[in-house]
Amino acid sequence: MTYKIKDPTLAAVPIEDVVIQQLKSADPADIAVFLQEAFETRDTKHFARGVGVAAKAIGMTTIAERTGMKRLALYRLTDGHSKPRLDTIMTVVDALGVKMKLVA
Repeated sequence: MTYKIKDPTLAAVPIEDVVIQQLKSADPADIAVFLQEAFETRDTKHFARGVGVAAKAIGMTTIAERTGMKRLALYRLTDGHSKPRLDTIMTVVDALGVKMKLVA
């Protein structure tokens, strides 16, 4: 999917790249809102993809160091094609500086 930027001097940019750029300057609260919206779709793959977008914004190398995972494993985990385990997703979410919780 691409998002066409209204500035005619810029070419069409993939929406994921736009979001990554926005999240680079975001604080953990903004990342939490982004992930909450992805989670509310109830689509595991979509949520994993959102986690990947947030991880790319922070830097996959940084997230790999914080989690002890290999970068390639992170890319596979968050590519939107796999169904990652909950404990693995929670580890990455923690590395993003965000906590997952259930509320009633």
